[in-house]
Amino acid sequence: MQKMQRSELLSITQQKLGKHPSLQSFFNNHPDDVYKVGNIMVLLNTIPRRPSSKLKAEKITMQSIGPASIETVDGKRFALGLDSTKKDVILYRFFCVNSSNTVQVAGVVTADIKDKEKAKAIIYDIIKGIKFKVQ
Repeated sequence: MQKMQRSELLSITQQKLGKHPSLQSFFNNHPDDVYKVGNIMVLLNTIPRRPSSKLKAEKITMQSIGPASIETVDGKRFALGLDSTKKDVILYRFFCVNSSNTVQVAGVVTADIKDKEKAKAIIYDIIKGIKFKVQ
């Protein structure tokens, strides 16, 4: 994964997401958090949270990213949602919460529709690589 330069980000979002102004704006408003893997863009950040029960955290997850599934990779549970309302691009949203529910890693991945499985594989690799510090 390679961090995108702001000029590259603006050019690629105009080119690939120009038909989707809200999605284009979302990526452009977070330039320090955007990476790329080939033609796939990844927005990734960490967010502190107030501790809550796992069930409550999962309900919040489902509400905040839309229809989602709770999945497990390498013992880490995460929510994964797919926005399929666009015909030319796919948009995955995901987040993973540490065991004490105090930190979450959240991400958005967008790619051409033909790269749907590659995009999902990138998310799994990100989840596998997450290492929460013990507090």
